[in-house]
Amino acid sequence: MSLNIVTEHFLTSNNLNYQHLQDVLELLTEKKMDYADLFFQSLFYEKLELENKIIKTGYYNIDEGVGIRVIDHDKTGFSYTNKINLETLYKSARIACGFLTKKSKKKSVF
Repeated sequence: MSLNIVTEHFLTSNNLNYQHLQDVLELLTEKKMDYADLFFQSLFYEKLELENKIIKTGYYNIDEGVGIRVIDHDKTGFSYTNKINLETLYKSARIACGFLTKKSKKKSVF
């Protein structure tokens, strides 16, 4: 996909622009994380069931959203939202950072 198509699909259609994404990333860098990224996802799914060459059922689904990952030393925080707007991007960023700042009593099995 070209950058123009992706920009139109994810940003423009959701009243976002590159500066909004930069602002979210700057919020994450203010938290002194080692690394942060935004992952935009769009999945289209279509299913047709045939019986004797006749369509009996059909199903179509569109699933899209944004994942935010933050890494600080050996810890990773992740959050995902299927609502693509500035408010939910900020909320997801705060949630992802929150996973890194909470003290856990359980140790990782990995």
